Amino acid sequence: MKTRKILLVLIVLLGLLQIKAFPQAFKNTDKARQYFYKLDDTFNLSMVTKDSLFFADYFADEFINCTPLGVINNKKEEIETLLKLPLLHVERTASKFDIFTYSDKIATLCITKKLTRKDSSIQYVRRTIVHKLVNGKWKIVSGQGTTVLPKYVE
Repeated sequence: MKTRKILLVLIVLLGLLQIKAFPQAFKNTDKARQYFYKLDDTFNLSMVTKDSLFFADYFADEFINCTPLGVINNKKEEIETLLKLPLLHVERTASKFDIFTYSDKIATLCITKKLTRKDSSIQYVRRTIVHKLVNGKWKIVSGQGTTVLPKYVE
């Protein structure tokens, strides 16, 4: 009887682990959208707190990015750039312009971010982020940013 209970607990724990380890099993697009927006919130906070470990894990090894300045960089270069930004706050804005697409292995998020620097200057950047399921984990494989004038954000 005791062995059966232990086996049942192990099966339940393995099931929970699989759900946690494989977040691609979204019931619908709205659930997927919630997941990727929450992930983007963590990304924004990591930009401010300089969380290099988050970026190292979140960017795929083959990550490639085009910055708002038109510079093409890779994972290492993008992390270095993000860590150098003197940011006070980062948030999504202009939600009426958000675009989200999702399939079982690819998700695209196109959003506008408001970057508030420590000197109080503000920059708006339109980001297109492509996520790919890599070994059971969603990773950013590419990104592209374009500076947006404030009058086009509101």
